[in-house]
Amino acid sequence: MKEMKRIRLELNQGINAIRSFADEARSTFNEWKILYEETYPALLDLAESIAKKGWLIPPNMGVNEMLDVVDEENPEGIFKEFYSNKVNYKEMKITLNSCDLLDKDLMKECLWCYENNTYKVIVPALLIQIEKLLVKVCNTKKIGRGLSGAFEEEVQKRKDMSFGFLHLYAASTFINEIFGKHDFDEERLESWNRAWVLHGRDDSKYWTDIEVLKLLNLLFSLTFINEIMNEQL
Repeated sequence: MKEMKRIRLELNQGINAIRSFADEARSTFNEWKILYEETYPALLDLAESIAKKGWLIPPNMGVNEMLDVVDEENPEGIFKEFYSNKVNYKEMKITLNSCDLLDKDLMKECLWCYENNTYKVIVPALLIQIEKLLVKVCNTKKIGRGLSGAFEEEVQKRKDMSFGFLHLYAASTFINEIFGKHDFDEERLESWNRAWVLHGRDDSKYWTDIEVLKLLNLLFSLTFINEIMNEQL
């Protein structure tokens, strides 16, 4: 009998300790949740700012590199160093070559040209690949700005306060830049413009290796973003 009382006492003490810990954890979680909610608009602004510079955070980038991107006014050097790492580049290459949303034969030729320093010739092909992927992701027949608008609609359907939406929002921002209206009699923008390239208005002297890397990085990131979109519905 005494043994049973001792066991019950120890059990109650254990349960009380667990409850106390749970209350503290719940309090800490709520504090972090409030802090996250307060900073989320700033995170959206940050994601938009990076995307307008032509970059998305790829799925295999570590926390340290991400923080470096955030700290840099111009993160080109960080991305160039990131993809100069053979492991990081190989992961992008394998993902792009095996992605069913892309034309695999064309993708392999694009990567071969990039690796052999003939990257200018693949710019139109990469823009076609981006369009092909968006058509499949959005399940639409729209083209041009209608297509980027369809993607933005799909993104907004998934609007919440998750990190996943941050990636979607950044992708939509960059794609709107690429597909945005920009009259041919105006000065060239610093960012890519699909119409200017495909209608022969752009000058290939601007198609540097780092600018082409932006398009490859976008495609790589979009394969990851498609998974997020499928998970959130």
